[in-house]
Amino acid sequence: MTIIINNNTLDGSSSPITIASGTLLSSNYASGTPAAGQATSATPVYAPGRIIGVTHFQNSTRTALSASTSYTLWSAGNVYKKISTSKLIITGQLVFSNGSSYNMGYWWQIGSSGQRYDGIMQVNHNSDTNKSVSIKLGWYINQEYSTTATGNLAVSIGWQAVDGSSNTPGSVWNPNASDDPRSQQHTSDIKIFEVTQ
Repeated sequence: MTIIINNNTLDGSSSPITIASGTLLSSNYASGTPAAGQATSATPVYAPGRIIGVTHFQNSTRTALSASTSYTLWSAGNVYKKISTSKLIITGQLVFSNGSSYNMGYWWQIGSSGQRYDGIMQVNHNSDTNKSVSIKLGWYINQEYSTTATGNLAVSIGWQAVDGSSNTPGSVWNPNASDDPRSQQHTSDIKIFEVTQ
């Protein structure tokens, strides 16, 4: 049996391809048109700005914190990067209560990026003058990371003060009703998008 399909290219044009019975098919050819009965393993071609992967991490465990000079707070897991020419966009928020150290060298890391201090900040409630256990504060992340690395890249977040002092963002990470009877269980979330360039 012979199958005829349309070969749609990135410029919107198309041309018929005849495929012989028993042929192994693959899609998104980098260039050219495979001959009938011929398999190909060409690299996929993606238009710039296309999201080709989304990874979501969530932590919902209430955790008591203590001060430390250097600390990895969350080893979230691995993001799988599909192609070497893409970039990763990391967004997220982490929730704390009973604020403590408001300047502490918070960082994020993906793969071999090293500890990155850009695109991450701590936001506090302006009425938290007494560091109330019931008032929430958060870390917010919004940054891009370009790397040719592919495969599984570990994602982690923590802090390290420049002056070597011991710090903690608050006494509790992901607070719940045990911190304030009105409170539901808070979660911390990170979302990473793989985007073509």
